[in-house]
Amino acid sequence: MKELFIAALAVVALAGCKDEGESFVGQWKSNDKMVETITVTEASGGYRVVSHFDKDKEGYMDVEVVLIAESDKLLVRQEQGTRGLEIAEDGKMKSHLRHGKDAVFTKVN
Repeated sequence: MKELFIAALAVVALAGCKDEGESFVGQWKSNDKMVETITVTEASGGYRVVSHFDKDKEGYMDVEVVLIAESDKLLVRQEQGTRGLEIAEDGKMKSHLRHGKDAVFTKVN
């Protein structure tokens, strides 16, 4: 009976757990001159992130990476542990995917 009670508690605890990176899932757009769209989807064990400049029809400048959730506000690169995407208090997302400039994004869906 004790084992059954412990198993039931474990199921309730697991059902109450929320995926830490869920707030990133969707499409995000920048307001820069070169509009960039970042699409985040769930992947096994992490999140697949595709960054694309809207004017780049061929996709030569696309960046694709798998990130893992470090918290509900931060996705990091698994190998290096460096920041990939983070959500600020105002709900905007900051991207650290491209070298040189961190861009700010607004969620569109």
